[in-house]
Amino acid sequence: MSTISSNSLSGTVPNFKLSPEDIVSNAKACVSKKNAVLAAVAQEACPTFETVFIPIYEADNTCKHFQWISNLLADAGATEDIRDAATAASKLFMEQNSQESVNKDVYKNIHAVYENRQKIESLSLEDQRLVEKVNFEYQCSGIALDNEKREHLLSLKNELHNLSLEFSKNCSDQVGKFSATREELDGFPEDCFEDLEAAEENGTIRYVLTTDDPIYFPVMQFVTIESTRMKMYMTDNNRCPENIDILQKIIKLRHDMAQLLGYPNYSEFILKITMAKGPEAVNSMLDDLCAKLAEPDENVWHSTVDAYEVQDSRDSTYLGKFYTDLYSRDGKSNGAACYGIKPGFMHRDGTFEHSIAALVGNLAIPTTNSPELISHDDVVTIMHELGHVFHRLLSKCKWAKFQGTSVERDFVEAPSQMLENWAWNKGVLSKISRHYKTGEPLPDKDIDKLIASRDIFASTSTLSQLVYAKFDMCIHSTDDGYVDVVELYRALQSRISMSNVGGRRFIPAATFTHLVEGYDSRYYAYLWSEVFSADMFYSRFLQDGLDNPQTGMDYRNEILLPGGSRDAM
Repeated sequence: MSTISSNSLSGTVPNFKLSPEDIVSNAKACVSKKNAVLAAVAQEACPTFETVFIPIYEADNTCKHFQWISNLLADAGATEDIRDAATAASKLFMEQNSQESVNKDVYKNIHAVYENRQKIESLSLEDQRLVEKVNFEYQCSGIALDNEKREHLLSLKNELHNLSLEFSKNCSDQVGKFSATREELDGFPEDCFEDLEAAEENGTIRYVLTTDDPIYFPVMQFVTIESTRMKMYMTDNNRCPENIDILQKIIKLRHDMAQLLGYPNYSEFILKITMAKGPEAVNSMLDDLCAKLAEPDENVWHSTVDAYEVQDSRDSTYLGKFYTDLYSRDGKSNGAACYGIKPGFMHRDGTFEHSIAALVGNLAIPTTNSPELISHDDVVTIMHELGHVFHRLLSKCKWAKFQGTSVERDFVEAPSQMLENWAWNKGVLSKISRHYKTGEPLPDKDIDKLIASRDIFASTSTLSQLVYAKFDMCIHSTDDGYVDVVELYRALQSRISMSNVGGRRFIPAATFTHLVEGYDSRYYAYLWSEVFSADMFYSRFLQDGLDNPQTGMDYRNEILLPGGSRDAM
């Protein structure tokens, strides 16, 4: 088996030079080791925190590193073979997790530790939270069901996982295309034309446009011809028609799983462990917002990846490492995201294993004729994902399970949304912007105009988020698990955002990847967490100064450092 990490002065360094065979064999070995630990725990005659939880979650500390690298390479690996192998490895980990969650013999000892309340109260707060959370997760997995129902639950989870992978892969692989003349692209940035294929058709030069982010957003933001923007919008929102049937199956499977566990619908089940606790609070927030807005208006996996080490400014102590994979390329997943690579956790000897993360984007690739230019929207996106990176790197928990962004789903976006404010600060913009030829900073008058434009499309953006959030809640709150996702989305779009596409085919639900990537019945979290991000920024950073070291340290210690080892609120 090829090793996945090597040692350095700053901690273990991930090894990305893995063959497809290495990726799969590493996953199999890790799963085998975890299963051996679980088998031993299942036979433990005197279950205590030390004999049950410590061996399981020390193994989990290691397994998460392997699993997270597989998740990263599945989406951003340099070759198709690497991505396919990493996808297969991710599937192995998910199947192991599913089997572990319904292991009655392990749960028997987990629950025995949980029942010993006097002993539990003597543990640290984080260890107490681990016992409480794991016991609850086992109960949610259907551990109390009879064998036949438990096997049915496991089959539902495996089918859900496979369909979710298929849904995401379709979104990554299928790119929409159409062509347009230069006249139809009036306003399109000149430097972006270099990224387009051009061909003569009936004596006219036509440019091939794709729905990839580096082309999609300049078209939607700058092109003055409405019909061109509409064509791009409709092309993007009619990709992956086969995902509609997949999504219908996913919704029904989730509903069946929730009912098997004794819940009326999937939202009631999945929201139990969030800040909201149930769909009532979520729908109340979304409906209230709808009403208000109804008023008028190094050793890396690819040559373009860079690595950065983070140190404490007070004493140069190593805090972690993150990678940036910022540029678009064939086969790479669209959009921007922060991936965990290695979780932070505490070793038995008291030393801390530092976190490693990756910031992945899809910026246009610079050429010899075109410099490395990014839009202000790109700056906002990078700041957002950096918020997740810092959350992963600066948390310090005993268990990998609670590391970094492992907080309630409806709080996880708050730190990243809060950091977006830096992209709208005049002092920050003056420091990070310059003319690519002269080196002159962006003029104050232009910065003022940019900041003033922040809220121009705020209502439109929020309405769009509301459509997504209400759609997510509706499909997961039915009585029978059946819903026409195409007509439902069309109706919500018309009612909430007051836009109507008429009788044309319109299937944005087919590429709503959040539904299969951890935000099921929890997409509202983006709007929910904006309340907390705004409170953190305006109550402290705006008053004390964006570069105030004490405010920054308070934020680091109170918000980032605990990770998920305590309730968000």
